[in-house]
Amino acid sequence: MKKLLCLFLPLLVFSCTKEDHISRVHGVVYNLNSTDPIPGAKVYIAGENNGIFQIVDSTVADEEGRYILSNDEPKFSRYNLQAFSPNHAPWYYVSIPINWGYDFWSPYKGPMDIYLVPRSWLRIRAVKVSNAEALFINPIWDRFPVATTADDITFLWAAPGNQELVLPCFREYTDSIVGFRNPIIYYAPAFDTIDVLVEW
Repeated sequence: MKKLLCLFLPLLVFSCTKEDHISRVHGVVYNLNSTDPIPGAKVYIAGENNGIFQIVDSTVADEEGRYILSNDEPKFSRYNLQAFSPNHAPWYYVSIPINWGYDFWSPYKGPMDIYLVPRSWLRIRAVKVSNAEALFINPIWDRFPVATTADDITFLWAAPGNQELVLPCFREYTDSIVGFRNPIIYYAPAFDTIDVLVEW
C-alpha cells in the first residue's frame, strides 16, 4: 500500500499544481447598455510575460454570445481579454481588437462578460445662417474636428451607438472662434441612422 501511495502521490501533486495555475474565463459578449448578445464575436485572450502581451488563444462566441477561454502556461502573470465584431467599435477594418479593456491576474477562474460599443450612423446637415466664416464640428469619438465653409452640406459618420453623445460645434469669425451656447446632445440607437441639423 505504501509503495502504491509513493507511486501515485507525485502524480496527484503534479495534477493539483497544474490545475492551480490554469486560468479559465467564460462569459457573454453583449451590446453596450443592453442585454442583447453578439453571436459570432471573436474573443481574444492575451498573456503578459515581462511586460509584453501576446495573444495566446481565441474563440468565437456562440449563438447566445457565450464564450470560454483558458490558458495553462505558468509564465503569464496577467491576462487581457477583448472581443471584436465588424459592427462594433472599432469599426474600421482590423483583424484583432484595439482596446484591451478587460484584464485579470493569473490564475483566474470565473465569469467575465464583455460589452462592445455597437455602431450607429450620424447624418449631419450643416446649414449656414450667420456671417461666420467656417463651422467646426468635433465628434468626440473621432480623432480630428471637421471644418466646412459650405452654405449647405451633409456628413454621414459612423458613431458609437446605444448611448447619449455630445456634439460640440464652433463658429469661426474673422477675429475669434465661438462655441455654440448649447452643444448638440443626441441619443444614437444601435445600428440606426440619426439625423442632426446644425445651423451655424
